[in-house]
Amino acid sequence: FGPSPWLHYYDDYFFITSQGVFGFINQKRIVLTLSMTTDTLPSSSNCKDSEGVIAHTPQNTPLFCSDLATYCFDARHGRGIQQYCPKTCQTCQEPVPEGIEWRPIEFRNLPGSVDKVPKVNSPYHYRFDWEVWITTTARMERRRGPLPVPAFLQKAIQKLLVGDEDAISLFGTPRHELLGYWDINPTTHTQPYTTTIKNRGKLTAIKAEWWEYRFSEWEELIQEGHWWVREKIKESPPQLYTRERDAWGEGGRGKGGEGRGYVSFVGRWFVLLVGCLGMFVWFVVLVEGSQRQQQQPLSSTLLLLLSLSFFSLSFLGALLWDYPPVFSSLLSPLSPLFPPHPSLAEEREGERGVGARGV
Repeated sequence: FGPSPWLHYYDDYFFITSQGVFGFINQKRIVLTLSMTTDTLPSSSNCKDSEGVIAHTPQNTPLFCSDLATYCFDARHGRGIQQYCPKTCQTCQEPVPEGIEWRPIEFRNLPGSVDKVPKVNSPYHYRFDWEVWITTTARMERRRGPLPVPAFLQKAIQKLLVGDEDAISLFGTPRHELLGYWDINPTTHTQPYTTTIKNRGKLTAIKAEWWEYRFSEWEELIQEGHWWVREKIKESPPQLYTRERDAWGEGGRGKGGEGRGYVSFVGRWFVLLVGCLGMFVWFVVLVEGSQRQQQQPLSSTLLLLLSLSFFSLSFLGALLWDYPPVFSSLLSPLSPLFPPHPSLAEEREGERGVGARGV
């Protein structure tokens, strides 16, 4: 007798539960879209949040404005949060400069450009897109007032502004575009480029906008190639994130300026795969050889142990590359085999180019 009674029953012949099945369909599809630009923007306006820690949890965990986005209109704490975080809460409006060329930042599955074909994934889906859908489309349909950008998405935007490759990998837009190389064709471009450790991304700003989407009619799809029809939500003005003010900084939050992004090295996942397979194969060979209870030459055993050690250290080296303090202390003898982590190489390289990488 509940609003969704079908969720409480399922076929007796299938070992499956109703967990994760939504018992509703949104009447309106509220969508958050992102756009990027490399154009020079005027100086930032006064619409900005207070820097640093705003509050603490009972467990003494520091909270920044991006963490408090969903509490901007809380009955108890909303006014205080709006006072310190006017940009996050959209209580101040920052005008978007005119004459700026904006390009869409596409999610992997979610609607974006009106000509984007709807996607279907099975049996898995993209967790980042799912999280964006949960915090926007699924929750914002009946929300009143300006719609806030989710805290985790604000962090992703801040990291895109410094060219963080972990953040770039979450989106559907090609990597070279998110790094600012809009005029390069990756299929024909062969000349390497030289960059610096600091501020790899060339994006100057990212714009977040709220829309109401619906499927287009067949005539619109055939004549114009548009799968979607969208209309701006007037109550929620665009939010502008600039590299000058909002880029991911040294403290792990948006501080603007020359932030530092994660820079992966080519072949990291290949090294992890080969190292894992190598450890497995040589471990099986070593165990089977000992179970045969045959007298094996010492040289053969040493070769197996050396091979196993090589693959193990290669795997650990690629895995711990994300953690520079651990990498520096435990794997310093193997450092010539791996490119230096950005945070370790920055002082040595400074503002000089750190080598050539293809797009």
